Amino acid sequence: MHSEVRHITLELTSALYLLLLALNIFFLCYLDIDLNLPRYKYMVQVVITENKGAGMRMGARCLWDSKTDSATEAIYVNNHIICCVSIFAIYIY
Repeated sequence: MHSEVRHITLELTSALYLLLLALNIFFLCYLDIDLNLPRYKYMVQVVITENKGAGMRMGARCLWDSKTDSATEAIYVNNHIICCVSIFAIYIY
């Protein structure tokens, strides 16, 4: 079970990173908007845990420039698992 969750976590992290790159290409090619995403460092964190009704709390601390850096998160919950995804985008000067 542990190896399956590890594999799913790695696959999901890679897929999210590729989605970020694909969005940059879409905006550049089809909307003629340069998001300048190559100048960003992405950190993608995926946590999957068993849902036993206890819940889960996650936190993060970062030092960054509030004008250029950003973060987002998504949470998926069903009867069996809790999945929390955090994505941080840090601009490289």
